[in-house]
Amino acid sequence: MTPDAADLASDCQFWLQKLSVWEQASSKETQQDTCLHLSRFQEFLKQMYEILKEMMPQPVDLLMQCHQTHWEYGSH
Repeated sequence: MTPDAADLASDCQFWLQKLSVWEQASSKETQQDTCLHLSRFQEFLKQMYEILKEMMPQPVDLLMQCHQTHWEYGSH
């Protein structure tokens, strides 16, 4: 199931705030919080990867587009 845009934006904001806190602090509580949320963060990154992968053209398609553009502009 693909998350909708509102969920994705909310998750992104949540993780940006978490990463900022994790980066600025090195206490035992921060380490525990990192361990507590790490699997959820990994899942979020996987979801983002899948969404981006679906949005990007396939490498072969991209190569063909570049090749076609190259020939259209007479750069052969």
